[in-house]
Amino acid sequence: MMEDRIQVNGIWYVRETPEVSYVEEQYEVSDSLQCVYENSEWCFEASILLKRDASELTDTEGTPWIKITEKSRMVDNKTFEDEVDSEAWMLGVYDRNPESLKEANRIFDRDGLRYFTSFIGKLIEKGWLKR
Repeated sequence: MMEDRIQVNGIWYVRETPEVSYVEEQYEVSDSLQCVYENSEWCFEASILLKRDASELTDTEGTPWIKITEKSRMVDNKTFEDEVDSEAWMLGVYDRNPESLKEANRIFDRDGLRYFTSFIGKLIEKGWLKR
């Protein structure tokens, strides 16, 4: 069959179809929810895992993690980004705990801290953070 052959630089080759194989290993995939706040200066993206047997979108587990992006600050020619996953720290920022605010003041300017604190309040309302 000529259609199974191909000529390259005067040499004929038989066309091969690579066999695709899939890994048959068992692995678990987790589903998550996301909550995002964004303005011209800041973006906060919170994610939280759904329970494996979740039947409602409120069936979450664990602590959310938040990706923080300050759009105007550049670090190594990239937009400044940080991630937090400490519920104690997030609630500490919300409650104006001096220890938590030390780190928060390193990350945020005054407006950023105000927006972030409001965002934490929304996560508390959603039940993603427990007081």
